[in-house]
Amino acid sequence: MAANVILKNGIVLQHDAQDNVVALRNTDILIEDDRIVEIGQGLQSENAAVIDCDGKIISLGFINAHHHVWQSQLKGRLGDSTMLDYMREANLQSFNFTPDDFFWGQLAGCLEAIDAGFNLRHQTVDSKAGLSWKEVARELLRSRSEIQERINKVNKDLAKDKLITMMGGWKDILVD
Repeated sequence: MAANVILKNGIVLQHDAQDNVVALRNTDILIEDDRIVEIGQGLQSENAAVIDCDGKIISLGFINAHHHVWQSQLKGRLGDSTMLDYMREANLQSFNFTPDDFFWGQLAGCLEAIDAGFNLRHQTVDSKAGLSWKEVARELLRSRSEIQERINKVNKDLAKDKLITMMGGWKDILVD
């Protein structure tokens, strides 16, 4: 991302003092060094990349506070389950998971979350199948690195951990 960016003429969704979402039409957002510094109309900035957002909604990224992303492979199978069925089936299926399954489930789930507008997520994981937490954490971190590499390929200027902070804290588990 350029150091300065102006998102021009978008429909900005902003919370007011009563926590109501207000749509600000034909509104610009000035971003300097990855920080929103001004919201208004007709904003100008030297050397800013301008992105035309006419007719597009601009919103902050969403936060998911509880997501078993590693189970992405099971969502088609468990999508219509009751909670009791989900607990039984997910627990049984998890015994078939290998460390590699954790990697691919995590990778697919995180990419789907990014595509849906989530840029912050709390990692929720259950170690089943006799796998150690260390084995699982290693695969989850490997998937995070893979996600970051894919994002960096799309936008070479994106600094690490500026877009997603999906798995912070797992590194401590891997210390021998």
